[in-house]
This record gives sequence, structure tokens and C-alpha cells, in this order.
Amino acid sequence: MARLKRADCLVLLALIALIATVYGRYWQSPQPALWAEVRNQAGDVARYSLWEPRQLVIAGRSGDSVLQIKAGRIRFISSPCRNQICVHSGWHSHNGEAAACIPNGVSISLGGGSEAIDALVY
Repeated sequence: MARLKRADCLVLLALIALIATVYGRYWQSPQPALWAEVRNQAGDVARYSLWEPRQLVIAGRSGDSVLQIKAGRIRFISSPCRNQICVHSGWHSHNGEAAACIPNGVSISLGGGSEAIDALVY
């Protein structure tokens, strides 16, 4: 096996430093969201503060989806869909998170915190 030359070691160290810098700059821990946008099957959008406790009943294609907002987070309590994936997704509280009951046409998306980059494409 060939040994690394001094220049190879310097390039390798520079790449490791670059990766560490990019990781620290762009892949930070998620920021807390301030509000949730709720959409129904008709395309209506409503924005709710995550700091005002409430229960929402949203009409969908198959029936009503029930959402709960409490202590800076939101979740589906119930929905008429068969697999209940939206209900099992649990609480959502970070900027950029989303959840949906696709069969019922109801979705939520969170925002309002500082923007974070999810992916980079070059």
C-alpha cells in the first residue's frame, strides 16, 4: 500500500476542516416553530399560534380531522383515515416540520422560527 505524501495529508486535513465547518453552519439543531398553517381539502389555509392552547376540527374529504395545539406544539388527535399515520406521527414543534392526513386532505406545516437549511444541492 502506498504511503500518503505530505501534500496528500494537507489536502485531507483541509477537507476534514471544510466538512466540519459546513456541518456546523448548516446542520444545526431544529428551531422551535411559532405558528402552524392548517390546510383542508378545499385549499383553505388558516394560521394558528402554537402558544394558544386549542382544539381544531377540520373538515376533510372523508370526515373531520381533530388537531390539538398545546405548549408550542401540534398533533392530530383523530382522523377518519384507515391507517392513522397522521395520528401516530405524534407532536410536531420544530420549524419546517409538516404532517398530513392524505386520504382526508388535511395538512399542517410549521413555521415562524429562524430558517434552517434542510439540504444543499450544487
